[in-house]
Amino acid sequence: RSDKRLSYEQAYAMLKTDDLSKIRAVKPPKNYETAYAGKSLSDMSDADLLRLRGAVNKLWSIAAVLRKKRMRKGALEIDVPEFKIYCDAEGYADRIEKIVSDESHQLVEEFMLAANEAVARELFANKIPYISRVHDDPDEEKLADLREELLLFGIGCGDLRQRREAIKALAAISAHPQSSLLKTKFLRSLKRAMYRASPDGHYGLNKKYYSHFTSPIRRYADLTTHRNLAYYMRMMHFKYTSKMPEALIRQSALEKTAQHITFTEQNSAEAERESRKIKLVEFFSRAVGKDESFEGIITSITGHGFFVELTQSMAFGFVHVHSLVDDIYRMNDTATELRGRRTNQVFKLGDKVMLKVESVDVYKRQIDFALARDSSAQGRNRPRRR
Repeated sequence: RSDKRLSYEQAYAMLKTDDLSKIRAVKPPKNYETAYAGKSLSDMSDADLLRLRGAVNKLWSIAAVLRKKRMRKGALEIDVPEFKIYCDAEGYADRIEKIVSDESHQLVEEFMLAANEAVARELFANKIPYISRVHDDPDEEKLADLREELLLFGIGCGDLRQRREAIKALAAISAHPQSSLLKTKFLRSLKRAMYRASPDGHYGLNKKYYSHFTSPIRRYADLTTHRNLAYYMRMMHFKYTSKMPEALIRQSALEKTAQHITFTEQNSAEAERESRKIKLVEFFSRAVGKDESFEGIITSITGHGFFVELTQSMAFGFVHVHSLVDDIYRMNDTATELRGRRTNQVFKLGDKVMLKVESVDVYKRQIDFALARDSSAQGRNRPRRR
C-alpha cells in the first residue's frame, strides 16, 4: 500500500524545498541500479505530490525528536563516510559517489532503530525468545591504544571506558581535519556486533534491548523475530479465533541460529570487502599513466613508504619510497613520519597528499600511487628545516 518508492535524493528534496518543479527535477536511479520505483514524480499531480511531501516532512519532524533524545541518552554518533561504487549496464565500475548521511538517511534510521527496540522490549517483557543484536563493551587495552593514537593527532581525552569521555572524544574527532581517518580508527577499536539469543545490550546505541526486526538489507535474524512476534500476537488473540498459532521458535534453537548467522555475516562482510576491492581496482586501473590526480590521507608509515586512503572513495593504496626520487627517506622511531635525509621534507601520519595512480595489480588487488608533483596540496609537505 505504498504510494511511492522514493530515492534518498528525492526525499531530501522534499525536505528542503517547496518548489514542486525542483522536486520533480531530481533524477531517480537508473532501472538497473534499483527495483521498480513506481509512478514517476513528474507523472504525479500537484495535489498528490504535495500530500506526499507533507507526509515526508511530518515523518522527519518526528525522527528529529527521536534522534535528539537518542543522543542525549548517550548513543555514539560514529558517522564514518560511505562510498558507493556504481557499475554501468555491463557491470563495470563506472563512478564512485559519496553517501552523505543527511536528513533523508537519518529519517529512515531513526524509525528503524525505534522499531527494533520496541519489538525487542515487547518480546522480552512477555518472555518470548528472540535474537538480539549485541554489541559488547570494548576492550580496555584497545581503548588505551586508541587514546595514544588520538594524542598523535593532538586530541587529548580521558578514560574512554567512561561513555561521557567517549562522546567528548568523538566530538573532538568530528571537528578534526582528519575526522574520517580518526572515526575509522575509533570504530576499529570497538568490538564487532553479533547475534545472540540473549539481550546483552548494544554498546554503540546504548540500548539494553535491541533486535533486528527491520533493517535496510533483509536478514535471517529479522525473519526469526517476525515469526515469534507473529506467534505472540496470535496467542494474544487466540481466544477470539479457532486458528492455532504457529509454533514458537525455542530459545535453544535460536541460540544455534544466532551462532550460525553471526558466522555467515562475517563471511558475507568479507565477501563484500573483496568485491569492493575488485571494483576499486577495476575503476583505478583506467587512471594508470594519466594525469588525473586524487587527494589522499597518509594512514600509516613503514620503512618502505606509506599507506594512503583516498578521501573521495576510501580506496587504499601504497606510496613506495622508491617513487620519492628527490631524496632518501627514513622512518622515525615512532613510525609517525618519513623524513628526507637531505631536504628534511616530511611526510607525517594524517598529512593530505595529492596522488596519481602508478600501477594496479588486479590479481593481488593492490593499487600503488606516486605523488602528483605539480599539485597544490603537495605544498603542504615542503621541506622543513630543523
